[in-house]
Amino acid sequence: MRIKLSEIFVPHRDQSSYTWEELLALDLCPSFISMMADHFFLMYLENTQSEGDLCFSQDKNLLFPYRMTFSKQDVMKHIMKSCPDGRVNLKRDEVIFTETFFL
Repeated sequence: MRIKLSEIFVPHRDQSSYTWEELLALDLCPSFISMMADHFFLMYLENTQSEGDLCFSQDKNLLFPYRMTFSKQDVMKHIMKSCPDGRVNLKRDEVIFTETFFL
């Protein structure tokens, strides 16, 4: 699934070029969250704090077949692997999401 970064993030202002830190401050588009949840059969977990998760069901180190959730951190890690230069353009850059996006 190939997606433009402009479909993933809600920009704060009329800006297209972002650093990793600036990108991390942006919210994810609700439509992107829904699309990812439906496509991968996962729930979006906004609060990624895993304290008290005794069964490790939301552990980020679980292999994809065992995952039940995804988070903004998962999305950011994948984007950083796909666009490693430290700067992205929301209007131009695209990323491909497959099951390996969690690896």
